[in-house]
Amino acid sequence: MTLSEVYFYMIIFICIGLTFFVIFTSEDLKDEKRYNWYRKYFLFIGFGGVTMELLGWNYLCPINCALLTFSPFLTVNIIKATTIIFRKLFDKEPYQTYRHELSDGIWVDNKGDLKHKNYYIIYSVFLNFLPVATVLLAYSLIRNHFC
Repeated sequence: MTLSEVYFYMIIFICIGLTFFVIFTSEDLKDEKRYNWYRKYFLFIGFGGVTMELLGWNYLCPINCALLTFSPFLTVNIIKATTIIFRKLFDKEPYQTYRHELSDGIWVDNKGDLKHKNYYIIYSVFLNFLPVATVLLAYSLIRNHFC
């Protein structure tokens, strides 16, 4: 394995790590200022993956590099959409839970009430499942059709 491959996979693993970071700190995305900051930052990272594709610095199937570098950006938008959908459907503010306790973000404290515990657990399952499932589904579809 060359040094170029090591750097490539290191960038991919960092992007995947950022995706899980966003999932576990999704309470911060309720603040529009933080959401916009995350979105702009992760869009820039995603365009880095497109640049890697255009320069031919890709050791994966075509387009998978761009998909994996855009995964934090996709995750931010999927989480925001999930929050809006839950808020509109159930007319309650959704809060993420971790081990049946309310989960805080980095900058935002969780101000939920545990009397809606089952609602929060369902919301948390969707928050953890949807972004990962979407990226994995897109990855496997690209792999099946372009490799």
